[in-house]
Amino acid sequence: MIVDKIQKFLGENHSIDEYLGKTLFAKQAEHAFMRQFIERKERDGVGLSSCGQCPRKLAYKHLGITTEGRDIDMRAMFTFFIGDMVEAAVTQLAILAGCNILNTGGDQTEVEWEILGHVFKGHTDGVLVGEDGVRHNVEIKSMPSYSFARFEKGFIDDGYKAQINAYMYAGGTYDTVYVAYNKDAGVLKEKIFKIEPNVVGDAQRRLSAVVASSPDRLPEREFGPNEKGLLPWQCDYCSSNITCWPGAERVVEKNRNKLRIINDNQ
Repeated sequence: MIVDKIQKFLGENHSIDEYLGKTLFAKQAEHAFMRQFIERKERDGVGLSSCGQCPRKLAYKHLGITTEGRDIDMRAMFTFFIGDMVEAAVTQLAILAGCNILNTGGDQTEVEWEILGHVFKGHTDGVLVGEDGVRHNVEIKSMPSYSFARFEKGFIDDGYKAQINAYMYAGGTYDTVYVAYNKDAGVLKEKIFKIEPNVVGDAQRRLSAVVASSPDRLPEREFGPNEKGLLPWQCDYCSSNITCWPGAERVVEKNRNKLRIINDNQ
């Protein structure tokens, strides 16, 4: 629906004058640069894109509790920026190739989902309107080879699956055109994922737990230590891991940094 048209477009000859002024890529690039490197700010509240994350982590943010954990470093900033650039390039090429994609870049559609009186908001990468007038949610992600290999088999991470299902439910669409860019090999492919009621229900359960939480009644942790006391990578990369697991120590396991729980009473 998108990738094949981009491939055809890039295989044709085009003049600069033909497309001069028809793309907003430069504006999107500047916006991404400022957002990721210059004006980095912690977004207020919990966004709908986070509905697949650990409820306790989300509760900390929802309640405005100051936490300690992993900071955003230079590597993460560049990763997010490159992701923004891939999104901008794909959407602009798709539009120039004839795809009827609406609400991209700074004009993204804001979707809302009200749960227990609280409104969670999210912004979709775009909306593709087919020739039959049907609207499709659009998601564009860059990923390493190992994630891309899983994507080709029809699998995406649970967090991303929750996100697109929440966007579809809140935005009134029934499928997502998911475009993946293999940042190791420069390959672009797409798959269509239909809305899954059970995933929507799980996202609602998580967000309900967040809304119902209080400082002295936090949701259960999503993850825990293994038999060696080591926490999974989700905890290692969490911005609240020190607050959530006080006293955990950082160790090296198989040439990778890990967090290890010292005792079970944390």
